[in-house]
Amino acid sequence: MDFKATITLDQTKKIHKLKFPNGGTETNVFIYDSTYLKTIQNNTLPKVKPMTNGDFTHDQEVLLDITLLQRGQYYVHYLSCGLGGIFPLTIK
Repeated sequence: MDFKATITLDQTKKIHKLKFPNGGTETNVFIYDSTYLKTIQNNTLPKVKPMTNGDFTHDQEVLLDITLLQRGQYYVHYLSCGLGGIFPLTIK
């Protein structure tokens, strides 16, 4: 993958949110565990539940709350008009 992200949480903060670009009429962001990429490569339309997700319209700020996620490896599945993809995310 050409893109990956690492986030270091600020221990002095109680809430942590990720900001994504708003790509148009609708933007959907899902965060899955570290097995997500392997699962979707080996299955057709797997029923995998995201760790957290958000659905946003064109006039909303795309902020996804990651406060409850533990440190570790995840995959972000970002879907938006003309934009999107799956990329790895490391939370430290």
